[in-house]
Amino acid sequence: MLFDAVKFTLAGPGAIRSLLRGAVCMLLSFTVFFAFAAAGYLMRVLCATIEGRTAVHPPWDTHGRLFNEGVLPVLVTLVYFLPVLLAVVFEQPILAAVGPTAFCAACLLAARTVLLLLSLLLLGPALTRLAVTNRLSAAFELSLLLRHIRRNGGRVAAAFGLSIASWIAAAVTGVLLLGVGIFFTSFAAAFLAMALQGLVYRRGVPFDDDAEAMVRASMVVPPPLRG
Repeated sequence: MLFDAVKFTLAGPGAIRSLLRGAVCMLLSFTVFFAFAAAGYLMRVLCATIEGRTAVHPPWDTHGRLFNEGVLPVLVTLVYFLPVLLAVVFEQPILAAVGPTAFCAACLLAARTVLLLLSLLLLGPALTRLAVTNRLSAAFELSLLLRHIRRNGGRVAAAFGLSIASWIAAAVTGVLLLGVGIFFTSFAAAFLAMALQGLVYRRGVPFDDDAEAMVRASMVVPPPLRG
C-alpha cells in the first residue's frame, strides 16, 4: 500500500510540477482562498485513488473551482479538530483554576495528544465518506465511521501510522531545506496521506450504503496516452 501511494505521489507524468503547484497554494494559504483550493485538490486525490485513477495526478482546474470543492472538506476538518482547539484555548484557564503544577500540565498535554490522535484517526474515514457520498452529514455519522475503522482495522492503522510518519518526515525535511521546502514537503505529505486513505477504501470493506462499491472495484483504468 505504501509503495503504491508513494508511486502515485512522486511518479507519473507531471507529478513534481503538480506538487510544486500545490506547494505554491500552501505558501499562499494565509489568504484562505488558496488554502481552500489546496483542500479541494486533495479531495480530488482521494476520489481519484478510490476510483483507481492513479496513473497521473488529478488535473488542476481553475482555482475558483478548486476553492468550491475545498469548502466541505475544510468544514469537516474544522469540526473534527474543534475539540483540540477547545483544549488549547481552555488549557491556561484550567491550569489557573486547579494550580499550575507539573502534574496538571502533563495531564492536559496527554489529554490534548489523545484528542489530536482521535481527531486524526476519524478525519480520514470522514473525508472518505464525504468523497463517496458527496453528503456533508455523512462525514459525521460516527457509528458508520467506527464500523469502517473496525472492519478495516489493519489497513486503517497502517495508513494512520504512515501518514503521521510522512508529516514528521515532511517537517524535518522542510527544516533541512532552510524552511522554504516545508511548503513542498507538507503538500507532498498531505497528498500521500489522501492517497493512503483512498487505497484503504478501495482495497478494504466499503461502507454499507455505498451502492457503487462493487462497480468501482471492478473498474480497470487504462494507462494515460503518451503523446
